[in-house]
Amino acid sequence: MNKAIPVFVHVPKNGGTYIYNSIRAAARFFFKRICELDPSNFSDSDDFRFIYRHNKKFPLREINIQEQDRTIFTIFSTDKIENFLEKYSFFETDEYVCYFDLSDDRIKNIIRDSNVFAAVAQPRGLKYLKYEIFENFFCLSDENIFTFYFPIRDPVERLKSLFFYLKSENSKHEPTHGTYSSSTFEEFIINEAPDNWIVREFCNEKNDEIPFSEENFAEFLSLINRKNFLFYSIDEIDKMIDKAFKIYGFSFIKDIPKNLKEILTKYNSNNKNNWSYEKIELAEDIKKLYAEKLGQKTLYEYRLFNFIL
Repeated sequence: MNKAIPVFVHVPKNGGTYIYNSIRAAARFFFKRICELDPSNFSDSDDFRFIYRHNKKFPLREINIQEQDRTIFTIFSTDKIENFLEKYSFFETDEYVCYFDLSDDRIKNIIRDSNVFAAVAQPRGLKYLKYEIFENFFCLSDENIFTFYFPIRDPVERLKSLFFYLKSENSKHEPTHGTYSSSTFEEFIINEAPDNWIVREFCNEKNDEIPFSEENFAEFLSLINRKNFLFYSIDEIDKMIDKAFKIYGFSFIKDIPKNLKEILTKYNSNNKNNWSYEKIELAEDIKKLYAEKLGQKTLYEYRLFNFIL
């Protein structure tokens, strides 16, 4: 039987943190359905990191696959075999979050011995999707089906959110905090804004000094046509998560207990951007340069936006 695995694409300021928090906070209840637990053997403790099958404790896992100490893929799972801890003795008994380097040849075995529920392709992992590195972590005989759920947002709004977020105190924990020295959004667009970041990242064409070409864009369209990509507006994130989880026969919105909904809402509200933008008057030459750079740096992202819609 084929197993459908939803993979959520995390593009910065496209709702990726909301998705990540939603999966993580609700994981215990999702696995209750996935693992077909006997309700009489299910623990109702507040510790969501564990589930119980036949009175035996199985930890939930957040497996982070990294390159140069930066996560590229996050896989949510639970142990499939009882002796998982002994087989992979480097795990601590109560450890929820685990980290492995991309070059670690044990990853495929670890995933084989895991009951994978969902995954997130993190920003630094997007370039690997065209090489099918994520799919290759899974045993070929498993015949897994991967659906890539991709939230999208108006490109200019995404750039505004990115700029004001990285300039704010809310991003202090981010490695990219304080990256931009521009004092205004207009200055940021003219001097520092990334050029068509989404499509460049997928194509692994990161040098902004080299113009992004029609051939590059065609390569990107070929990638999303080759894989099973589903696109949703950022305003429909709950609907997107709902659709992904219905492959397991339950609804994300309806089946999460009320108290967890409240926790989830509160948890995610802390990650919202709270910024206001006051447009400033620009000199005519600066206004012209700003419009030119804005059009250039969002050209292919708007073409993607229009292609999808």
